[in-house]
Amino acid sequence: MSTQFDHDLKNTDGIIFDLDGTLWDSSAQIAQAWNELLSTRPDIVREDITRQDLYENMGLPMYDIAANLFPNEDAAVRNALMDDMGIYENEFLLKTGGFLFPGIRDVICAAAKKAPVFIVSNCQSGYIEAFIKAHGFTGVFKDYTCWGDTGNGKSDNISLICKRNSLKRPVYIGDTASDSKACKAAGVPFVYAAYGFGNTDDYVQKADNPSNIKVILDL
Repeated sequence: MSTQFDHDLKNTDGIIFDLDGTLWDSSAQIAQAWNELLSTRPDIVREDITRQDLYENMGLPMYDIAANLFPNEDAAVRNALMDDMGIYENEFLLKTGGFLFPGIRDVICAAAKKAPVFIVSNCQSGYIEAFIKAHGFTGVFKDYTCWGDTGNGKSDNISLICKRNSLKRPVYIGDTASDSKACKAAGVPFVYAAYGFGNTDDYVQKADNPSNIKVILDL
């Protein structure tokens, strides 16, 4: 059974952010990177990957995305391909960055002044680092982890961050129903970033835009 943390959001001792759909939108850059790599793989037959393809898979672990994008390939083939795409994508994003949601830089900086800030995502290893380096957030986030680092789902990784950093009053900010479900499993209050990619009715507070996060957390 998960630990049930305090829901006093304005007195939080740790602010955990999702990445895609919460802090940035890197879909255009990812689609470009993946299509560049796929152009070197004539053995893989499919139409170009679009931003809509990515939006429909946001929040899923990478091998689940591979299964959805390449259903006709054997699991071993598509998973190896996804590993290669992740590496190529990370290198691409280090150069290009993504689209930060308007006002989110101010939110991150204000949050870091109030309490330690963290990232938990279902991405591959190196993706969070690409975000941090490309957008000048080195040294801002105290800790982060992802599916690629641990092989675990988001609820376990949220719990890991809480345990590793001795958090007693954490809050998680994300944009999908799967984020909400993961928070419930981890016993962590969930703030819904409604400006992101997903939809859910299960949350403690709702932020219609990044500036609402500052109000909700009293930043």
